[in-house]
Amino acid sequence: EAHGTGTAIGDPLEAEAIHRAFHRTPENPLYVGALKANIGHLEAGAGLAALIKSILVLENGVLPPNADFQEVNPRIPVDEWNLKFLKEPMAWPPGDAQRISINSFGYGGSNAHAILESKQSYFRNGFATAGLTKSLNGRQQREALASGRLAPGVRSRTVNGADGVLHASDGTSHHAEPTPTVLVWSGADENGLGRLIDSYSLYFRDSKLPEHDPRYLANLSHTLANRRSGLAWKCFAVVRQAPDLQRNLLDRCSKPKRSATVPSISFVFTGQGAQW
Repeated sequence: EAHGTGTAIGDPLEAEAIHRAFHRTPENPLYVGALKANIGHLEAGAGLAALIKSILVLENGVLPPNADFQEVNPRIPVDEWNLKFLKEPMAWPPGDAQRISINSFGYGGSNAHAILESKQSYFRNGFATAGLTKSLNGRQQREALASGRLAPGVRSRTVNGADGVLHASDGTSHHAEPTPTVLVWSGADENGLGRLIDSYSLYFRDSKLPEHDPRYLANLSHTLANRRSGLAWKCFAVVRQAPDLQRNLLDRCSKPKRSATVPSISFVFTGQGAQW
């Protein structure tokens, strides 16, 4: 799913980048579409419409044509690069993987990119391929069904060093010995980090936390480590169960430390300069 500038220069550049990244063969061409022809440039919302379109394509297994498409830019050698631009709807070709790569440029240098895969393709090809792993610090949790198959909503991002099945194949639940979980907080300065811990302490005290569900701590650890900005000051706490967070969180945290890395100054020129 390309950005598709619709310009004499932009389209050949994007098509060449796609070719150089994927290098498809005549037997396995790459199908290229662009939603921009339907609705125009979304500026700050770039990528959202393409995401919706891609989900529908994967759900229905049909590749839609490009709106009002007449002929390929002569500067794009589609036969040499093995690219296909559809004029009519087409059933998704049979194969091992059903994936869509989204590339969409916003305004002022913001770009959107995502890779989507169909559910059938995901389970057929396995959860981790090409040497990739889905655990944060080595531990993976899987929730098993009575039949022994994995549930579609598997959570595998954790923080500890062992795999654990949350429900046995006989349908009964078992609570394994709680494993230590590392939680890391980050702040712009030492005082700000203290205020952040105070805010979390108030939240935990006023919340009903699950006692025997390790997924809560796993998700919290992942969010703090991967979904929050990594600022200069950091501290951490090691907890075994979620209710531990309600008891003297500040005392459980390590002494705040500042990163030893000296930040460098960078200049980014996007070609548009709207943010300056």
